[in-house]
Amino acid sequence: MSWFTALVVANAKRISRYLELSHEYEVKLLEANSQACLLALETIELEFGLSVWLIETRIAHLQHFEGVEAQKSIWPQLNPKGKEMYLGLRQTSA
Repeated sequence: MSWFTALVVANAKRISRYLELSHEYEVKLLEANSQACLLALETIELEFGLSVWLIETRIAHLQHFEGVEAQKSIWPQLNPKGKEMYLGLRQTSA
């Protein structure tokens, strides 16, 4: 058995749970249920931590349900200490 297969087998329950929650998010998104979407995203973050997928999905969620300006509100959550960071975008002081 390859190392990758062994890794997947060892983490099958966690992988299944992650897929279950991401599917739940997609279903609630199709239903336009913003609160249920946010709950699914919060659960994913609590159980699995922060990921690129989670950050991208939160930004897209905010833009879809609340508009472009709302998506900027996620920045303080990603950078609570206010350090200058590069995440594919640049935030400038006003």
